[in-house]
Amino acid sequence: MSASFHPDEFPREKLLNYGVETLTNYELLAILLNTGTKDESVLDIAKKLSLKYNLQRLSVVSISQLKSEYGIGQAKACKIISCFELGRRIKEPDKTKKIFVNCAEDIANVLSPIIQHLEQECLMAVFLNARKKIISKKKIFIGSLSESIINPREIFKYALEEGAAAIILAHNHPSGDPTPSESDLKSTTEIIKAGKFMGIEILDHVILGRNNYWSLNENGMI
Repeated sequence: MSASFHPDEFPREKLLNYGVETLTNYELLAILLNTGTKDESVLDIAKKLSLKYNLQRLSVVSISQLKSEYGIGQAKACKIISCFELGRRIKEPDKTKKIFVNCAEDIANVLSPIIQHLEQECLMAVFLNARKKIISKKKIFIGSLSESIINPREIFKYALEEGAAAIILAHNHPSGDPTPSESDLKSTTEIIKAGKFMGIEILDHVILGRNNYWSLNENGMI
């Protein structure tokens, strides 16, 4: 007599028998959700969710958005968000390693997993010692960048606390296009002026797009 499985178990059995790479996106999501409702199986719920949101969109939805979907309660919403966050964190460099910055690509590799996916612009400052080793990184501001909104005082307050010799700025463009805007250039100019007064050099401002980046320094703009 052949084994009988509940529909909610099919993706797990497929994984065990044929490997995780054989599962579709909605089957993987169904394993994560684990259970359905009295009216719909977990496979049906997962399929509807994956049709409404592709993986890119699903990776940035909020808990409240997920909870508005049928069959998705707070616990399931937290599981989905946690899963995508773990996926982002695995791309981050090992924090136990000494990270030295030699070019804009080094900064892009460090910060892309942290802010590339965000739907709002997020300005970060990376603080370096005299040997260009990263001391720390700090989120400074979230929202559209403007020289009238960003307060250089906040950036240099952290720099002094960390004993930083230099700073590299970076922020994301949610549109995916890393080309600097006029506001990006003006705000950078203001921060560079403040840095000269403080005796702390701004080495670069790196703008992160979707799997690409733009360095103001490497493009001769600062």
